[in-house]
Amino acid sequence: MNTDVLVIGGGAAGPTAAPVLARARHRVTLIDDQTYRNATVDEFHGFPTRDATAPHRFRADAVRELTSYGVAFVASTVTRVDATDRIVRVALDDGTTIAASAMLLATGVQDDLSPIDGLAQRWGKSVFNCPFCDGWEQRDQSAVVIDAAPGAEHLVGMLRSWTPNVTIVDAGDVAALTGHGATLDQVVLSDGNTIVATAAFLKAPVIREAHWPNTLAAKSTPPATSSPATAAQRATHSCGLPEMSADHHRHRIKWCSPQQTAPPPPSPFTRPSSPRAATPARPGDGVPGGHAGNGPGSHP
Repeated sequence: MNTDVLVIGGGAAGPTAAPVLARARHRVTLIDDQTYRNATVDEFHGFPTRDATAPHRFRADAVRELTSYGVAFVASTVTRVDATDRIVRVALDDGTTIAASAMLLATGVQDDLSPIDGLAQRWGKSVFNCPFCDGWEQRDQSAVVIDAAPGAEHLVGMLRSWTPNVTIVDAGDVAALTGHGATLDQVVLSDGNTIVATAAFLKAPVIREAHWPNTLAAKSTPPATSSPATAAQRATHSCGLPEMSADHHRHRIKWCSPQQTAPPPPSPFTRPSSPRAATPARPGDGVPGGHAGNGPGSHP
């Protein structure tokens, strides 16, 4: 099977790029392994004209629109990619191979959830990662920030725009999340104490959904007329997108991953020595005042 452009990933980015390519009269094939970061979410927000839309409804509508442009869909997982400066060839988990002139990677990331009893069943329901996505529904309620990755204090600062009732705890100090069904009533700590809360926001590590892109640069075959300048231009720039070669139409892979950023700015809130509501820093502590800046705001 041959195509002009392969789009890998069927979340939001892949179906957004595919119609642009198809409307430019390229033959486009979209490969989707049907695993989504927001799979447990009932609805997403902040998308003009589509506020409170269920993710599965969004994807179904996207498929219908893309089909009208002749985009081909393959429900499968990519297991191997071989790329040269002239062609990209992918192997799927059923043994099928597809060749294309170019490939766009939109595989995204997944959240590495802490092994806390009751967390997974509440993920996207009453435990979230993004106040911009879900803070409105939790406004003025009691919320807990679970610190499992750098930047949790920064998340506390953002979350206080929605509610002043914020408590931060280390993930290792949380034994369980309890409540009826997928709702949250209490955060149970390892020492037996409990925190009453209707929502939790987890600052978790994120992991790249596909691991094989890391080897693409090593697998790519340089052109016969390769020069030091051409080789340098094949390096990855700051957002993870491979630079075009001097003969740029021959470089076949485009990929922009979550870029490496500097550590978040200091939080205007100090971490308590034991779980309790985060408190403002005292004047003279050397912590800049003002509201913490916007975070990545990605959907669960």
